Amino acid sequence: MPYNLLTILGPTASGKTSIAAQLAKDLNGEIISADSRQVYRGMDIGTGKDLIEFQNHNVKYHLIDIIEPSEEYNLFRFTKDFECAFESIIGKGKLPIMVGGTGLYISAILQSYNLPTIVNEAASEDLNALSISQLKKMLIKSKPKLHNLTDLKSKDRLIKAIIIERTRKKNGVSFSNLQSLNIGIGAEREETKRRITERLKQRLSAGMIDEVEAL
Repeated sequence: MPYNLLTILGPTASGKTSIAAQLAKDLNGEIISADSRQVYRGMDIGTGKDLIEFQNHNVKYHLIDIIEPSEEYNLFRFTKDFECAFESIIGKGKLPIMVGGTGLYISAILQSYNLPTIVNEAASEDLNALSISQLKKMLIKSKPKLHNLTDLKSKDRLIKAIIIERTRKKNGVSFSNLQSLNIGIGAEREETKRRITERLKQRLSAGMIDEVEAL
């Protein structure tokens, strides 16, 4: 098929994991998780790591259990980790299958978010000498269609937003060589609510409270 990525997305408890596992087995694929919490070790019950689904189908998975809860994980790290996993899977002649999960993570990949690395202490010092009013004007001029209004509420956020915008225009690089076939799983609202309630009961019975206390 004319795609190099298969994306499975849908609401909580819609059956994404089991569908992805079966497709990975049938299509010689490997899973890339797009879940912002399943990256953490020890968050197994609460985040719903249904790894048994992948193990039963003998399917390899990526970006699950990769860091400790004490570490920080963010969108930038995810895009870099996704790219490494994607290239590794493609290099083996297999099909990457992204499953999620976290909407922003999925969107960042499918819409090729441009997330430059920000390392510019000198620029930060220069901007810090300006007033909040001056910084606001500078940011709005640089980015007229500003959607993240929280960037206007503190000097530190204003400075960071300005540096990001400058870097983006200068040398930002996006991961845009993807052709994804996207499969969205639909589910009736009442059925979804029933499944979520049942899943929560199962997780509580399985020891979710003990897991949280341990964390």
